[in-house]
Amino acid sequence: MIMNNTQICQNCGMTIDEPAKCGTNADGSKNDKYCCYCFVNGELDNTPVCQSCGMPMDEDAKFGTNADNGKNGDYCCYCWKDGKFTADITLDEAIERNIPFVIKAGAAKTDDEARAMLKGFMPKLKRWAIK
Repeated sequence: MIMNNTQICQNCGMTIDEPAKCGTNADGSKNDKYCCYCFVNGELDNTPVCQSCGMPMDEDAKFGTNADNGKNGDYCCYCWKDGKFTADITLDEAIERNIPFVIKAGAAKTDDEARAMLKGFMPKLKRWAIK
């Protein structure tokens, strides 16, 4: 598959600019509508993501805690602790904070690419969505 133009994952907003970043269909072929993290073997990944930063919460230790020390299903341990947000920040500040993690995960190569990806999906998360 040759990428003639850059696509954006319809699930997470990741830039799909090379075949290795494409999701895979059930038959093993590439799917350029979803990225390799969201779409595997023809199925969307249903791993919950933090509704503040977008981090996948794929193990109990990654979930935030409520005031009663119970697990919070919406926010990760870095964003939510003891029933409140760990930082009073704006969406733009959260985007800038997350750029290094996106690059480290391999979802983007540059700060600008990571920023564009984050601006694509973070405003849709529960904490930032306009009500």
